[in-house]
Amino acid sequence: MPGTGAPESTAALELGVDRSERVSLSTHVGGVPPLHLLRVENTGAGRLSEILVWAELEGFSQAPWTGTIPQVSPGETFNLARVALRLDPEALRAQTERAEARLVVRCQAREGANLQRTWAVEVLPPDVWTGPDL
Repeated sequence: MPGTGAPESTAALELGVDRSERVSLSTHVGGVPPLHLLRVENTGAGRLSEILVWAELEGFSQAPWTGTIPQVSPGETFNLARVALRLDPEALRAQTERAEARLVVRCQAREGANLQRTWAVEVLPPDVWTGPDL
């Protein structure tokens, strides 16, 4: 920070996800993950290390998923392909109408870089067909 004697951070994060746009009790029981792939990119000039990653589908997760990425060098992207975000089947079963939930992903590196992104996910009641049109 200017004027404090502390060095300015040259690290920056960017997040990307491949996700399901809709979730329901049937997709949960069928094993369709709400979060397929999580990409963490270092867009800064410095190396990032010990990056804590946290993901949750607000109101429908049993608990937030957390993971740690050891390090990401400048310009590199780290792909997390197995994000075991566990949904609460009772909350999905109790859903009586379509609703919008927020998929929230947060990252924080030891060097102080941090980022939060959200994506909309439609939550469907159990009696709504989520498969292809016949």
